Amino acid sequence: MCADSHPVVLINPFEVPPDRDTEFVARWERARDFLAGREGYAEFRFVNIAAWPSAGAFQTAIDDPAFREATAEIAGRAHPSLYEVARR
Repeated sequence: MCADSHPVVLINPFEVPPDRDTEFVARWERARDFLAGREGYAEFRFVNIAAWPSAGAFQTAIDDPAFREATAEIAGRAHPSLYEVARR
């Protein structure tokens, strides 16, 4: 285990040339199968990524009663977190 033993979340977008999709998916599935056997691995089938101008703007949006109504009957459990870009 790393010296940093606090929980982390990996968001790993991939740039794949369109003509290599099939190859990428096959290789990714092999890597996923390997990781799935490790402690702590979670398979999220849906991921929402959005860039907000600030944490306050995000909070205002989710506090809106219309948002709460729109999401009231969504099945499953969300794990929302906000991240700051550390390096560009």
